[in-house]
Amino acid sequence: MYTERSVNLKSDFYKRYGEASGRLYFEKTGLPCVVLDGGENKMMFSLNCGVRAYGRAYGDVLRVLNADTNVCDVHFVKNGKGAQILYKTDIADLRGMRNTAIYTINKLLYKMGSMGRIENDTSLEPICDRYAPFGWCAVMLNGNLYSVPLPLFDYNVLLIQPRKTRITSKSEMLDRFRSSENDRINGAYMALKSYKIDTFFEILNESEKSAEMLLALSDEIVCAVHATYGIEGIAATRVCEYGIISFCSKEKTDNAILRIQNECKRNLGYSVRISVVK
Repeated sequence: MYTERSVNLKSDFYKRYGEASGRLYFEKTGLPCVVLDGGENKMMFSLNCGVRAYGRAYGDVLRVLNADTNVCDVHFVKNGKGAQILYKTDIADLRGMRNTAIYTINKLLYKMGSMGRIENDTSLEPICDRYAPFGWCAVMLNGNLYSVPLPLFDYNVLLIQPRKTRITSKSEMLDRFRSSENDRINGAYMALKSYKIDTFFEILNESEKSAEMLLALSDEIVCAVHATYGIEGIAATRVCEYGIISFCSKEKTDNAILRIQNECKRNLGYSVRISVVK
């Protein structure tokens, strides 16, 4: 899909690389978000924020340019199947976005028939691509992967980013958390198969309470989570690897964002960044 921002990126591509002949490819990949994590078992979906990229074949050289930072990496692949690629992330400096960018770039290279690849350690992006397209959730359960509906028709997903998002824990506490999380993943899987979104939200809230009890969350994370409590429209809040995600009624989203920011500013001394990511 060509969004307004992707059209702007296309124009930017030609300004940087020129309008020489050659087919132009487009790719967009969403950022994978794990909402329930039991270690081997996980439940995840793709956030609408992510990476957009344009590319075209270009001789022996692989050029990858970040539209936000103007940092250019050049690798000589010497096989006649290089590429010029310009990419842009939706949220700058968000942890995890780099892996999504590399995955997006590699997808473009594959489309163009290039032999070049950029090494990437993560495996969640392809899982979400295949099992969690828009409106679906991916479940990794007992070594198997499944797709289940994620009916968020009446809800937005908010990403709340306090400055300190570090999560640590002792191994025995993490084991206890993951053990209880596996039961919740099974429950959430059955709930979503039956389109019971309210049950899914209840399980996410239970998971958040367990995380606060068993994991070492930063004071800023806990404060930001609690800032969502009691706000009309917020159905569930859960700490994730990128900060905090909240599921909010679409009709109440603007007011909820304002109230969360005001509450965080009062207790933390600054307004947290909040983005609508699904």
